[in-house]
Amino acid sequence: MKRGFTLIELLVVIAIIGILSSVVLVALNDARGKVNDAKRVWDMSTMRLALAGYYDDNQAYPDGDGSTSTCGGLAELTSSLVPTYIAALPVDPGGGSDPYAYDTEDGQSYVLRADLQNSNHASLAQSPTGIVHGCLCENQAGTNGYYCLRQ
Repeated sequence: MKRGFTLIELLVVIAIIGILSSVVLVALNDARGKVNDAKRVWDMSTMRLALAGYYDDNQAYPDGDGSTSTCGGLAELTSSLVPTYIAALPVDPGGGSDPYAYDTEDGQSYVLRADLQNSNHASLAQSPTGIVHGCLCENQAGTNGYYCLRQ
């Protein structure tokens, strides 16, 4: 009697392994998105502390991108905050384009915004909507979610 596996048995095992690996990859990508979003929210908290330190010393928040219609990324804050108030400005943990936005209307209030990969995170509360110089604290087309801080 020959020992071994039939072709059908091998194909069934290969199909089961393929299904299991696809389920694991989907779960891994979802977990990676949640980690990236948690990092973005942490970065926003760090920026809030840096902006509070700047405000304490200058009685105003640093200028944003200077535009009255859109909010800019965090790069405009480099000369104001680095290295005195923060070691380095945050970068996107997902390696994509800059998901962060900052703007100030009059130096006495600001908006910080981060676009999230996944809006279904119960732990990431979405803050109230509002506009400062066109910097929307609400979901924009093309984004899955947002996290917004207003001061």
